[in-house]
Amino acid sequence: MKRTVDPVVREFDVVIVHPKRGANMAANAPPRPRRNAYIIQYPTRIKYLAQQPVGNVTFHPVHERLETKVGTIAEHTDPTSAFKGIHETTFRSRRVPMRAQYAVGTVSGKRLVLRPVNAVLQMQPAFDYIDNCLLYTSPSPRDRG
Repeated sequence: MKRTVDPVVREFDVVIVHPKRGANMAANAPPRPRRNAYIIQYPTRIKYLAQQPVGNVTFHPVHERLETKVGTIAEHTDPTSAFKGIHETTFRSRRVPMRAQYAVGTVSGKRLVLRPVNAVLQMQPAFDYIDNCLLYTSPSPRDRG
């Protein structure tokens, strides 16, 4: 038998978690909350930049909406900018169409647990601070004329 360059070093039992509610539950057991798996896509980061700290994360399960607040790097902010006081960037998710069936796998002991992915959420920066800055810096209609 020929040796391979990439030998098998470990084998796992595979467990596939089915999304049906009530599967593998006793008849009199209370219903468990649904556990959905998501793929989260963030904008591409520059490789040499350190990972920015995540300050706050909120998730709205009914609407499948995720929002994160990520700290900004002060050295990369123009000191003369009107936005120099911004210390975090808000990212909001947008559900993107899934063009295939995905699963997320986790290793637990000697088992590989596969869970179907419910949705792919693409994180996009929110520019609310620009709108807010324009509200406070633009002249009111009375001042224009």
